[in-house]
This record gives sequence, structure tokens and C-alpha cells, in this order.
Amino acid sequence: MSKNQGIIEFLAMSGILPLAIFLIIILGGIGFLLLAVFSMSKDKSASCAQQDGSECKRLDTYYDPSLPERSCPNCSGNISKGKVVCSTCGELDSNVIST
Repeated sequence: MSKNQGIIEFLAMSGILPLAIFLIIILGGIGFLLLAVFSMSKDKSASCAQQDGSECKRLDTYYDPSLPERSCPNCSGNISKGKVVCSTCGELDSNVIST
């Protein structure tokens, strides 16, 4: 009988081995949950300013045909017809959508 086998047998007979395995499984699950939460909480880009529930609206691709072509209040650039984000500075037109 090897030394490691003797240690494992001692832990199993004393009831510590099932507790140790249970503790390792619990810690592994907590670690997995923390990793999942961390990976989901990445920084949102500036074009992702509006949130609808847990889903983020991509404002740089948002199109509303009723919006006219207008000048940006921040940089005097051009905001295309139907868009809410300035093509020059990338800022949101606060006159159309409030964040």
C-alpha cells in the first residue's frame, strides 16, 4: 500500500474525505459563477447607452425614418437622416433620446 493510498483510506474512514470533496465542489461552483458574472459584466460602449430591461439597444445602428437630417449640438457635425448618433464625434443626440 502506497503512502497516498493510506492517507486517502484514513480520510475516507474518518468521514473527512466526503466533506473535502463536497467543499471542493462547492468552491468550484462558486468560482464558476463568479467567472460567469465577471464575463457578462464587460464595459458597455458609448453607443450602448440605452437599456431596455437587460438587453442593450445599439444606438449606432438604430434607425428611425421619421428623424430628419440635422447638425450635431456637440461638434456641429452632421447627423444622418434617421440616425441618433453623430457620424463625426459619435455622441448621442440628446434632443432626440434622453439617457
